Amino acid sequence: LTESYNSLVSRAGLSHDVKQSGEFYSTVWNGRDDDNRPLASGTYIVKAITDRNVATTKITIIK
Repeated sequence: LTESYNSLVSRAGLSHDVKQSGEFYSTVWNGRDDDNRPLASGTYIVKAITDRNVATTKITIIK
């Protein structure tokens, strides 16, 4: 599960399409919100959740 948040900490998007290869997980997020609208340029926080771990990082979308 991958969730994305904008700087106001409201959820901006969600991806359930997570692939596992050994100990590594990957996902692709299309840069769209839950209503399939493209997100504006800005900084977003991405939170990845697995059965054993939670990881967060910041990404920047530039158009």
